[in-house]
Amino acid sequence: MFTRRQFDKGIGLLASSLVAACHGYEPACPADAALSDPLDGYEPRFLSRDNCFTVAAAAEVLVGPCPPGLSPIGISKRADALLANIDPSAAQPAKQALGLLETTTGFFKKSVDERRHLLTHLIETRGLPRDVVRVLKLLTVGPYYSDLEVRRRIGYLPFEERPRVITSPVSTERLVHEEPAEFG
Repeated sequence: MFTRRQFDKGIGLLASSLVAACHGYEPACPADAALSDPLDGYEPRFLSRDNCFTVAAAAEVLVGPCPPGLSPIGISKRADALLANIDPSAAQPAKQALGLLETTTGFFKKSVDERRHLLTHLIETRGLPRDVVRVLKLLTVGPYYSDLEVRRRIGYLPFEERPRVITSPVSTERLVHEEPAEFG
């Protein structure tokens, strides 16, 4: 039987050991793996470094291990910039969700396939775990597809630039009727 104090101390040690494992993040994308520091001198403005690694690791699952146009680390940098530019009270739940994922699952000790399995399991459950995955999706997919270089590489055309398809021909001739000889 544990006392409350022993339990709190054990949870603290577990959480600190899992968060410490975040520094051992090994990117799956060769462009990110070639760097000695995955963030390459980037100083996060809203997220912590560990949060940036969480977003990058989630992007490897939700977007792709090495997607065209923007690497997972680049996605995490854009997510940090997005969160830094909105109201901090609105961004705080996202930061809490990332912290919860970091401290409870050992997300960085897992391979891409193990992370995919974990996220699939979290999606299938109800409540808070599913909400955490929704936050991850928002912080990975949004910054990725909003990048102009990504849009160019995947062939995305804005709505205004798409060719118009007119299914029924429209006549440009004016319909002119002769005036009647008599009115009435």
